[in-house]
Amino acid sequence: MYQRIISDMAIGKGDYLFCMPASTEAAMLSTEGVLLDLTTVETLDITKPWWSQSFNEKVSIAGSVYFTIGDIGYVNKNATLFVAFNKAMVEENHLAEDYGYASLYEMVDEGAWTQDVMFAMSKAVYQDLNENNKSDVGDILGFAQQDGVIACLLSGAGETIATPDADGYPSLTIKNERAISLISDAQEFLQNPQSGFISANDYFNVSGVPVSDVIVPEFKADRLLFLMEAVLNLPLLRDMENDFGVLPTPKYDKEQEEYFSRIGGWSCDTICIPSFVEGEDLEVAGYVLDALGAASRANLNYVYYEQTLQYQISRDDESMRMLDIIFESRIPDMCEIYRWGTMYDTVIGMYKAGKDTFVSAYEKAEPGTIEEMEQTIEIFKSLQEND
Repeated sequence: MYQRIISDMAIGKGDYLFCMPASTEAAMLSTEGVLLDLTTVETLDITKPWWSQSFNEKVSIAGSVYFTIGDIGYVNKNATLFVAFNKAMVEENHLAEDYGYASLYEMVDEGAWTQDVMFAMSKAVYQDLNENNKSDVGDILGFAQQDGVIACLLSGAGETIATPDADGYPSLTIKNERAISLISDAQEFLQNPQSGFISANDYFNVSGVPVSDVIVPEFKADRLLFLMEAVLNLPLLRDMENDFGVLPTPKYDKEQEEYFSRIGGWSCDTICIPSFVEGEDLEVAGYVLDALGAASRANLNYVYYEQTLQYQISRDDESMRMLDIIFESRIPDMCEIYRWGTMYDTVIGMYKAGKDTFVSAYEKAEPGTIEEMEQTIEIFKSLQEND
């Protein structure tokens, strides 16, 4: 899609008024200057409820928003993370009761569903059935996620690698006391062979530990307590014999006010308007997107969200309510989307790196990341001056 839009831009026209590239492609296109600032389209108001305000806030560049997400389509929803839990294992091990709650849902409601609780519960159920002194397939496991688990936990804490500064331009903010503490705590858990954690490190069933062929069957067979995955894979659990529940990504600690859910950069599609769309075509594009957004919220959203996710897949009313919480505050990470330097890879690599090595790894990745980030900022400043 990137190549198609670039080619059309070269001749100054296309046979479409808007497009839906992945967020990583949208970021590349925005730095090429071929996307319009959606906030300047007079017939389009992206503050309306069918657009994601939490997403807009995170990807805004000095008040400009070049790509957004909302109720149009379902791919961006599928890219949202959730935590599935095995109800039988929770009940058999009295996990919620041990913390003084009737259920994990109640813990979410009371703000007590935190990362340290998830880690502790994972350890509590772990059993080394194959007696090889490490958490792997064949054991009773506590928690499974992909290699990007550190980035997912950071997002759940509301921490992103880059955050808009006072002028609205991105700046590196991940080197803060809270994020460093989170990474250290996560490393201690993830690298403990007795933690019950297993990395689902193969999404395409080529090698390693595939999600669909290995991890999901373990969850269905009551041998895995927590599975953190994208909503895309929620239907894989549909035929599970025993009950499962749905939770948001846990908060870092009880002091955190709300739950946040990560949106994957590679698998999230966005809404953009190419800059060759002008005049009456631009006016029409705004009206059409506004109408599609409103209609999708009333119709498509109902079919996808309520009929498919809530009533056909989730097993109880509480899980349906948890989905509401998950979708209320979805956030991307600009550093993943724009791929500045090596900082994003550095962060996700922390799950295997030595404990307390993040600061030194950050300092190594910082110069190149800042250099590329500043180049992007200069591009946007130039674009905004020309506007």
